[in-house]
Amino acid sequence: MRTKQVVSANVLSAITQTEQQSEILISLMQAGFVLFLGVFYFLAPKGYAGEVAIRPVPLVLLVYSPFVIARLLLAWKRRLSPLLLNVSIVIDIAMICVLLWSYHVQYQQPAGFYLKAPTAMYLFVFIALRSLRFDARYVLFAGITAVVGWLVLTLYAIRAGTPVTSDFISYITGTDVLVGAQVDRIIAILALTVILAVGVSRAGRVLTTSATEQHARQELSRYFSPDVTAKILDRETGFEPGDGEVYDAVAMMIDLRGFSAWAESIDPATVMCTLADYQSRIVPIVLRHNGSIDKFMGDGVLCHFGAASPTPAPVADALRCAEEVRAALVEWTRRSVSAEVAVDAEPGAGFEFGIGIAAGRLIFGAVGEKDRLEFTVIGTPVNTAAKLEKHTKSVGAHVLVPYDAFRVAATQGYEPAVEYKRIRNRAVDGLRDPIDLAVVLRSAALRPAAG
Repeated sequence: MRTKQVVSANVLSAITQTEQQSEILISLMQAGFVLFLGVFYFLAPKGYAGEVAIRPVPLVLLVYSPFVIARLLLAWKRRLSPLLLNVSIVIDIAMICVLLWSYHVQYQQPAGFYLKAPTAMYLFVFIALRSLRFDARYVLFAGITAVVGWLVLTLYAIRAGTPVTSDFISYITGTDVLVGAQVDRIIAILALTVILAVGVSRAGRVLTTSATEQHARQELSRYFSPDVTAKILDRETGFEPGDGEVYDAVAMMIDLRGFSAWAESIDPATVMCTLADYQSRIVPIVLRHNGSIDKFMGDGVLCHFGAASPTPAPVADALRCAEEVRAALVEWTRRSVSAEVAVDAEPGAGFEFGIGIAAGRLIFGAVGEKDRLEFTVIGTPVNTAAKLEKHTKSVGAHVLVPYDAFRVAATQGYEPAVEYKRIRNRAVDGLRDPIDLAVVLRSAALRPAAG
């Protein structure tokens, strides 16, 4: 397929894998053909009586079977090169042609006798078999090989002395060769070949497009949350700067404290590995609770719930997520400090973290310039969550959430697994008015282990 030349190596690899699987299927169908022909031959009544010089079916099957087995093994081991594929096509067509040729010897009839044998229909089967690979070149080669084989059979019949007639009745009722009938057969073979080649070519383009889109989805999922990826790929008109939708959703800010100061005295490789380890613990938890990662900001992570993919209980999802993230980070920071993360830091120093959560109206959309877009959430809840996360340090907390949002979560089925304390009328830097807060203190008992 020409399209393979313009697709990425990863997409080409996926297509190649599909084609290799198709070759296994083709080999299995050839094996099924051999089995069917053998069973049919030995069970069906014979169309001749007495002894004959040649019994073509068992002889051809005896020669053809090892080839089919070898082809299946090569296909299974992914060792079928284009040359071997073309050779196998020639062997397939030659097997049918030899089988046809032998009939006039077996039945002791003029050579033109075999031109009307029903076995000739298997030529179409072997051409169609090549369409399973999604590569039109092999269909065309099989069709051309079949035409050549039929021409050889026709010319042999004429040169062997079979009368040539222009009378259709004589052709039907006898063994004469009707040139027009052989031309019809060749036209039928070519027509089938062209139709299948066009269909396979179009199917190949669809396969390439599908593989490209799948690869794009996988690659985008490395940079965007799955919900954001789905929005990007499924939107028919694409996104433009300023496109956005408003949702009742939740923003969550997670941040490490002490990380930046620690990173200044640590080699970059260790910093990046530690950061990756930290983020790898958070991301699965967020996704598991129907959340989306908006962005990584160094050691900070901005998440949202109910924006990229609206859910019936975004506040409850966010609080359940916060509990699990808290438990994971408590275990991680303890392990890290007791290991090597706090090397060169003050004794007893290590990472602390804060989680701020806020609910309200969020805009989810595309910002930037038409050639460089970023998908993000914008709104008061984002700013509030960031300020609450910073405020966790002031109150000695791991989690801060407005008490109103905490009550909404309860209506959505949320049942706290850790103790929340209520702080009334609390002033938070950056917020205009004091608010009531639900707080998970650092000393709060961790969620009990499952089981």
